[in-house]
Amino acid sequence: MQDSPPTAQFDPFKRAASPALRQRIAGLVAELLAHETAERGVAKGGKVRTEKFRLSVEALVCNFAVLSLIAPGRLLAIPVGNRKGAKGASDRSAIFGVHLKECLDALTAKGFIEKVASGCRSFADGKPVYTATTYTAKPRLLELIGVAPEYDGGLTFLDFCQDPHAPVLVMKGTADSNGNRQRTDFAFTGPVRRRTEQMREINSWLAKLPIEAAASDLARINGKSQHASEMGAVGALIDPTQRHLRRSFVDNDWRRGGRLYGGFWEIIPRDERRCIRLPGAGDKMEPLCNVDYGQLFPRLAYNRALASPSDADIYDINGDGSHRGEWKRLMNAMLFSEKAKLGGWPSGLHSLKDSGITLREAERLIREKHAAIAHLFGTGLGYELMTIESDLLVDILLVLCRRGIPALPLHDSVLVAESFAETVRTIMREELARRSPEGITPVVEVAGLA
Repeated sequence: MQDSPPTAQFDPFKRAASPALRQRIAGLVAELLAHETAERGVAKGGKVRTEKFRLSVEALVCNFAVLSLIAPGRLLAIPVGNRKGAKGASDRSAIFGVHLKECLDALTAKGFIEKVASGCRSFADGKPVYTATTYTAKPRLLELIGVAPEYDGGLTFLDFCQDPHAPVLVMKGTADSNGNRQRTDFAFTGPVRRRTEQMREINSWLAKLPIEAAASDLARINGKSQHASEMGAVGALIDPTQRHLRRSFVDNDWRRGGRLYGGFWEIIPRDERRCIRLPGAGDKMEPLCNVDYGQLFPRLAYNRALASPSDADIYDINGDGSHRGEWKRLMNAMLFSEKAKLGGWPSGLHSLKDSGITLREAERLIREKHAAIAHLFGTGLGYELMTIESDLLVDILLVLCRRGIPALPLHDSVLVAESFAETVRTIMREELARRSPEGITPVVEVAGLA
């Protein structure tokens, strides 16, 4: 059986950034509207519907163009039904609806794109599962909008951007029996508006940063056979136009969750991030460093318990450095769990499991090593700590933004040019000390990516 061609997910918030690309898209919109008028005998009715049609064309063209740069040969998977997608104001787009299907039909009829496979609905565990329709761009479209082969001319990543009005906050409900959470609506209260304004400022800053990442490197990484599993999502791609960050909260509670997601640098495999460059102190593009809070999660837990950890490595449960990374994952899983005992080993703990230790014994060793916070394991505290961590990172990003220091966030760390590393280390120490005057020892580490 022949494997299906790889796909990429349609991004309804992708837009044109350069005047030249906007002009080409405007010409295409006029051509498609004329086609619609000729086919139907009437002009497309209403300013609102015409604007939605125009936005659909812009989003589709930008998706096809970027896809041709970063992953030639991939198909674009587009949900063409009238469904809005997941419930919740945080995930809706004006792109979806009958106008999107009309736009796709017009582009197909004019020979700009080709439908490869129709989507369908099936059922799994009694729930509907939707498969998106797949399309590919034909040479006529790529030539019209100026996508040149071999990445040596034509459009570049700077010609594209994200809709600045795209959602920046996501709220999800409680987890079901399978651990899945659905998006929910929320009211725009004062604190929600403040968080929204913060993220708008950060996203506006990120959209203008001169981030260097060669299209040839990204196409190579995207083409790796193991990439889909590393990304953790089918159709996910490293797309340097993806700079629009969202904060995702859970349990319908603004005090739980809130990590930043959406930046293309977050999903690049760690050993490949060296392909990114940012401006340094002299505005010259430089390799990056990761400036990272050391062991922040457990330190926040100790702070919650009004206690202090020892000077030893918190995650070195055995005392000899063995299996440190896996002890870290297990300890954090215990902080996120809402049950006194984990239901099974978290994924990725192969060497710890193979050492012969049982899960219950491993949990006992962690509780004994960290008796001062043992009562916090199994309480779901991790989501509250995540809010503290992400609020801290947002404050740091705002400081860097206002001081003109380019940076890319990574959960509890930031990627910066090498020449800014020590300056950013000092800022991160100061911000943590400011938020916890009674004392979390601010351990901030700097690691190169080369």
